[in-house]
Amino acid sequence: MIDWQMLVLQLRKDAPLHTISRKLGKSPGWLSQISRGEITEPKFSDAIAILDYAHDKLGPEKLPAFRRMR
Repeated sequence: MIDWQMLVLQLRKDAPLHTISRKLGKSPGWLSQISRGEITEPKFSDAIAILDYAHDKLGPEKLPAFRRMR
């Protein structure tokens, strides 16, 4: 499982969340909802968009750090 809240908070270091949300085709407050834990599991297509963006901005070597242990 992915810790979406931690991943989004890390992305915030790259740009404001409302800017990233718009780049991903979502409403300006969408990633903020994830960062606050209001959305815990994004839809599959949205999750792929977040992961693609994170891969580009953070690099593939940092992505495994956001996996939650069961």
